[in-house]
Amino acid sequence: MNLSEAQSQHDATDQSRSSGRVDFILARMSVRNLSRRQVASITGIGRTRLQTILHAEVDKRTPMRMDEFHMILEKLGIGQLEVAIAADVIDNQPDVTVETVSSVVSMLAELMRGLPRELIGMVYHIDGLEHSDVRPEHGGRMRELVVRSLASHYRNLADRRDMRINNPDL
Repeated sequence: MNLSEAQSQHDATDQSRSSGRVDFILARMSVRNLSRRQVASITGIGRTRLQTILHAEVDKRTPMRMDEFHMILEKLGIGQLEVAIAADVIDNQPDVTVETVSSVVSMLAELMRGLPRELIGMVYHIDGLEHSDVRPEHGGRMRELVVRSLASHYRNLADRRDMRINNPDL
């Protein structure tokens, strides 16, 4: 095995060991009522191999190769951004359930799609602002603004829903 192959194998192992990624894949399979046998059939990955890489018990999982990971995502219609967001939350917040993450991850992935391109365009169009003015430490403040805005939006949504439920004549 040459250095490139070893690095590729190492990267695949690191990525596939994230229990969040596999847990999210298993949750998506459950929502679609897909068994491991069915996923093996549509991906072309052997049943036994799929059983070991998508085992319900984390300790019994074997690392999946990158080609297997990409094939499973493609066949289940899961975007790489979705699984990365879900894995980040699942792996770093032990109190959150996979079901909770699943309900939010699609919205977050849609929020992120194209955002870097739009932000770069925004900086370009603001007179007097240059790309060198944008610094990493601004990210935390921007995150706070986005969270506050989303909280306000969803609070208003919940209030309107409560109003409709409590006043059906509206």
